[in-house]
Amino acid sequence: MTDEPYRFSDEGCFPLSILGVIFLLTLLLDSCVSREVVARAYSPDGKVVARLYEINGGASTDLAYTVQLSRPWPRWDHQVADFYGVVRNDCAYGLDMKWTDKATLELRYLEAKSSYVEQSAQVGGEAIRIVPKPHTTSPDALCGSMLYNLQGRPHDAR
Repeated sequence: MTDEPYRFSDEGCFPLSILGVIFLLTLLLDSCVSREVVARAYSPDGKVVARLYEINGGASTDLAYTVQLSRPWPRWDHQVADFYGVVRNDCAYGLDMKWTDKATLELRYLEAKSSYVEQSAQVGGEAIRIVPKPHTTSPDALCGSMLYNLQGRPHDAR
């Protein structure tokens, strides 16, 4: 028996270093994605709030948007829609949310590369119907992403 400390074999270090590199790359890639609330719409009775999130994966991807419903407080979010490459007019990304009554939320947009919308959801004991409204233009929407317009833009950029 020797008094030397235990050493990993030479073959064991390479896979361990590969795992470390993968972990660091995952952290780096995750930090490049932003996810921000860009719009809120409260139901007419105030019991449910719809939140629109803009997800930016970087320069090589289109913007994604998700819609979540929840009670104002305490908050338990229920994701009801996902959109990728969605636009409101020929130069504005995003979509518009409009409550038509206390139980119906319309999601209005011109077109999307892909979309998924649940037909209904239960939120805080309320049955909510979600109605997609494609081919609906929003002529007053400013060009660019919704987050970009919220953060401020030059007045002559339109």
